[in-house]
Amino acid sequence: MSTTVMPGRSNEQCRDRWSERLNPNVAKGKWTEEEDNKLLAVIEDLTSSDNFSWKQVSEELATGRTDNMVIVVIVISLSLII
Repeated sequence: MSTTVMPGRSNEQCRDRWSERLNPNVAKGKWTEEEDNKLLAVIEDLTSSDNFSWKQVSEELATGRTDNMVIVVIVISLSLII
């Protein structure tokens, strides 16, 4: 998708829409308990790394979740705890 096909949208907006919504490899359903457990394990493993990033967490998770999805589920989980 490009800005020539989507007038009024920037390249970044088109890329984000593809990455987060249109890409068929992105998991869109509810998070499973297995994903939650794996997410916590991946975060625990990577927090000792000097290069921690949410993108790296989503790649290690390898369930089709994007870095933004990982951030959102963490924020929601933390808000339920507080």
